[in-house]
Amino acid sequence: MASIMIHLAVAYRLAQSEGFCSTAIRDRGSYYLGAVAPDAVNMDGFAPKALRWAAHRREKTVKEWYHSIAGFWKTQLQNNRINPDLLLGYVVHILTDAAFDETLHNPIWAAAAKAARLLGEPSDEKEEGWNECYRFDRSQLSSDWWTKEVRPALSTGKPENIGTIPVQLLSRYQADLLESYPRILPTQPPRVITLEMVWLLGDYVETVMQEIWSEIRKNENGGR
Repeated sequence: MASIMIHLAVAYRLAQSEGFCSTAIRDRGSYYLGAVAPDAVNMDGFAPKALRWAAHRREKTVKEWYHSIAGFWKTQLQNNRINPDLLLGYVVHILTDAAFDETLHNPIWAAAAKAARLLGEPSDEKEEGWNECYRFDRSQLSSDWWTKEVRPALSTGKPENIGTIPVQLLSRYQADLLESYPRILPTQPPRVITLEMVWLLGDYVETVMQEIWSEIRKNENGGR
């Protein structure tokens, strides 16, 4: 699972490319809010597994996870009451988590633990992996993509019920990310994660997203 600035950097990457997302987005505020929405389950502390998995449509294997996301996306597209930009961001978030676990999670966690050992620090791989993600998050607070586009847009997003996330919880989470979250991040620079690495993750997410979208459209057209 990726940290929040990784999610938003990937969402930004997809919004800038000439691919599916950039042509579909109408309201970037709602899109970026959707791109953080599933993690609102952790607003009051690390949520129980059942709540986290339901919000992220998670399954035991990555293949099953992608299939679950595709089913969720297809079903939600049929609900005209859902803000399409909020939904698009939500799908980007859960796809990013699946792609992150498929490609980057294990290497980052192992490399972060190794770096800690080399520096003579206590080395718990699970803890160091998250610490590295939080160091990356801090490093991006002064970046152009965050200060000039994502943060201003995120502040304008209008919370709604989405997935398993109620509007009140999403509203609280939005405010927390904009005001409180940056203040609790570690001050040290990242040791493993780079923005270029996250851009590549975004490119992979877009490829997976295009494949799922093509399959949804194919099924809608009777397999043609």
